[in-house]
Amino acid sequence: MADALSDSAGNEHTFDWLYHNPGQEIVSENAVASGNVPEGQGFEFIEDARTGTAEGTVRVTISLSSDDVDVVVDGQPGSDVLIGTGVGESVLDRIPMLMVTRSGSRARFGAVIEPRKDRRVSRIDRIVIQEDGGAMVVTVMLLDGAREVFDFDPDGGGREVEGELVSESFAAVRVSRGGERVRLY
Repeated sequence: MADALSDSAGNEHTFDWLYHNPGQEIVSENAVASGNVPEGQGFEFIEDARTGTAEGTVRVTISLSSDDVDVVVDGQPGSDVLIGTGVGESVLDRIPMLMVTRSGSRARFGAVIEPRKDRRVSRIDRIVIQEDGGAMVVTVMLLDGAREVFDFDPDGGGREVEGELVSESFAAVRVSRGGERVRLY
């Protein structure tokens, strides 16, 4: 998933990207210090908060009974990371949550949510976002050297995506480590 947010007048803002997932525990090397949560807007319901900053990729693992879910968010300088537990079905139901905060007149977030059955090793290395006018290309780099490229252009103009001419507004291509291309969408 990818989000690009901006203020049309160019005013500075704080942009928060949040993710909740049922589970027993949440951990991240990006958020290890005990921390305070922001005031208002329901943040007072966050418990067990741990915070940190990230210049690169943000990676969080949520543990389930026998499986894990990894959330990998693109790296950008000055990202604040907060993990903890938030509200589930009631204020007594605690579920793991992640918040990545970026400041400026615009912000973008790219994330991959990777369920890992039986705690298999993650396949995701990192995510890279590129913007060109109104178009956005999100590239998911895999640990095996392959990549998956998701290209969105709301104008749907003819363009090249990983060596293939595309005229649709959305295209997805998987490129193996050896360069073999498979059109996913």
